[in-house]
Amino acid sequence: MTDEECQAAKALSRQTTSGSLSEYARKTLLGKPLILKNHNQFLDDFMTDRLRPEADLKVIGTDFNQVVRRLHALKHLPVLQQWILLNEQGKTQFFCQIKTISNAIEKAYQLWSRD
Repeated sequence: MTDEECQAAKALSRQTTSGSLSEYARKTLLGKPLILKNHNQFLDDFMTDRLRPEADLKVIGTDFNQVVRRLHALKHLPVLQQWILLNEQGKTQFFCQIKTISNAIEKAYQLWSRD
């Protein structure tokens, strides 16, 4: 095979579930069925968008743990009031991220239910 033919064969094999170029070649030469990968750009975008809120949730969770640790160490009322305000801000961010994830899941469900 020429370099161009080899590159074309590799590109075609990547579009299937074949684990290697030789497996793809054997199946093709012997007339065995090949399973093509179904690429869905929406699902790729969904997974990319899903990773960002997940990282944000980890940061919020870490902040919340720190706030709870500080709560256990509080002895004075003004410090407790400040903690309550910080906790409310963290809770608001947390619920906003949950809403973002929920919307993405709903969008994916609507796409899949159309098919």
